[in-house]
Amino acid sequence: RCAEPAADTWLVGPGPAEADVTLYLANPGLAQATVELTVYAGEGPVVADSGDVIVMKPGESRAIDLKDVAPSPLVMAVGVRTVSGRITAAARAIMHGGKGVDWLPASAPPATRVVVPAVPGGGGKRRLLVATTSETDTLVEIKAVTSDGTYALKGKEVLEVPAESVATMDLSSAVADRSTALVLTSEAPILAGVTVTGTGKKPDVAFTAGAAPVDLGSVVADNHTGGDKGARLVLSAPETAGKVSVRILPRKGKAPDPFEVDIPAARTKQVSLPKIDGPFGVLVLPVQGSGPVYGGRVMDERIKKGLALTIQPLAAARVWALVPPTTESVDVVL
Repeated sequence: RCAEPAADTWLVGPGPAEADVTLYLANPGLAQATVELTVYAGEGPVVADSGDVIVMKPGESRAIDLKDVAPSPLVMAVGVRTVSGRITAAARAIMHGGKGVDWLPASAPPATRVVVPAVPGGGGKRRLLVATTSETDTLVEIKAVTSDGTYALKGKEVLEVPAESVATMDLSSAVADRSTALVLTSEAPILAGVTVTGTGKKPDVAFTAGAAPVDLGSVVADNHTGGDKGARLVLSAPETAGKVSVRILPRKGKAPDPFEVDIPAARTKQVSLPKIDGPFGVLVLPVQGSGPVYGGRVMDERIKKGLALTIQPLAAARVWALVPPTTESVDVVL
């Protein structure tokens, strides 16, 4: 997904001890940007020997191998903050041994309630990663939102996260049979993500993370269906019932009529996208009166070595922009 310039971006996923993780930064502004990197690992906060402040010139982009910043963590949460200016930040993870590659979705900012949408069912591993920036330990309550309802996972109801660190929990057996959203609550602000591993001789990997509800709608580009390729929406209404309108935007030809999807309260619904010739976009808009809806797009493809998959949490579509105020002035024509 194209990243928007921001003053604060968080990414949660594997660390350099488990994957080759490259952080991509860009300063699209006209002024210098000063960037601070914060890294939390399972052992606690990590401070790079070379320092954690980066100065970026206007128009500059940079790729940073995170093993140069923090070589030892198996899992990590990376905070990219600007002291001045705004930058775009994205990270790409290649699992060691060539076992999958994907981009880490930006996580919702630290909060005491986090919803991680679009955890697909099926074989392979499902690993929850929870980080806290708090200076005190925190207990995180975990609930799963499925097609059958919302419930606490037996034997995995609570995860203890030490201060300023990342904790993990294997949810493979707990959520393997159906698509799920995870609702996490705690007393201290937390970040969260899920690593999803496919099946086969060389399993692929995909990532989802804490997300905001699609209050203003969302657009997901570059979907593929047909043959061995499939794409679906995984939509969850953790609180009250939700309802969204889904519109398919094909590359060519007439767009089909939009259709509506009802998501019962405290439920998750999976919506298969139609077979379209070539890539297409999907527009998801909440219907008036709908409760908060969280979701993601899941794509998969059967290949000889297993199942290739990718996940993209639904993010708010850009539907407005701030522009400078205008006044009448003869300077325009002088």
